[in-house]
Amino acid sequence: MYKVLKIGDKDYKLEYTIEASLYDEGIDTTLKFISAAGMPKEEDLEKYTPEQQAEIRKQVVDNIIKSMTNLPKTAMDLFYMGLLEHHGSGKYADHTIKSKDDVKDLIRVYFADHTDDGTGTFYDILSMCLDQMAEDGFFKRTGLEKMMSNAQKKDESSEPVPVNREQRRAKQKQKPSKN
Repeated sequence: MYKVLKIGDKDYKLEYTIEASLYDEGIDTTLKFISAAGMPKEEDLEKYTPEQQAEIRKQVVDNIIKSMTNLPKTAMDLFYMGLLEHHGSGKYADHTIKSKDDVKDLIRVYFADHTDDGTGTFYDILSMCLDQMAEDGFFKRTGLEKMMSNAQKKDESSEPVPVNREQRRAKQKQKPSKN
């Protein structure tokens, strides 16, 4: 079910259904954000050498930092996605949101409306969008939930991947040839 937002003097409906699911750039943004936010559990790291564990942790932190620096764009993309169903260019929409520039203008008004209550930030918009995506079953409907779950299961069941080139070459030399 959609969430009604009063922005300026107009009501906007935020919903993640068909139009949002078909917005490729938004799916890509969502995947990048979700995958960057994941920190492996300590027990998952135990199968790696201390050097590999340090490298994995460094990569995860780098990904988290990158996702944080992209937070405003991510929030805007997800907000845009959520507005498409009712306000985009679809058959049943009112066509008030024609581009991301329209969403930028809407965010400016949203920030002005919410400066006093402390929710006028890109982080707050992102959180609101993620909450609404979950409520609307977006992750399940698009297959992202299943895909992430399968990737996690595969990762848990696979053997450790050597981090550097020398370790990979040594591992390849250990494998018997299939000829």
